[in-house]
Amino acid sequence: MADAETMIAKLRRRLSITGTGSDTLLGDLITDSCAICAQKTVTDLDSILEPAIIWHAAASYNLLGIEGASSHSEGGVSVSVDKMPVELRRLLDMYRVARVGNE
Repeated sequence: MADAETMIAKLRRRLSITGTGSDTLLGDLITDSCAICAQKTVTDLDSILEPAIIWHAAASYNLLGIEGASSHSEGGVSVSVDKMPVELRRLLDMYRVARVGNE
């Protein structure tokens, strides 16, 4: 997997963030996303899952401020909040660790 600075740079580009003022926050989001992806998948596939980690970190960044909400309304527009986009969940499911019992 790419080093942390490379992943932060990719996330900055994905989010159209210029400058490095938010790198600590972006690094935290990448760390959290790595943990979540590793929890759901075979952990030795880090290089394959790098795009999923960046994707999850970007989605998490966009949800800052509405954590814990299941929907959000602003200016007459209502949005349903999904913690993990369906497409990302499908990608991770391809490398899912078999589980027994309830999750």
